[in-house]
Amino acid sequence: MGDFNEVLSFNEKVGGRARTDRQIQEFRDLLDECGLLDLGYIGNPFTWCNKREPQHSISERLDRGLANLT
Repeated sequence: MGDFNEVLSFNEKVGGRARTDRQIQEFRDLLDECGLLDLGYIGNPFTWCNKREPQHSISERLDRGLANLT
């Protein structure tokens, strides 16, 4: 488990500068290469927020639990 500072899809980030397709795909490729699966979670869809006023607010899912099948 940890804070990876990357998102797996565009819907895991609201506000701020958008991640590029390439950034998202590279993170997905890394997880695939390592044989890691996202365990998912229940609760707020975002695990980090910059706590600024609404027009400058950024929320992202950066923390996740990963596991492999072995």
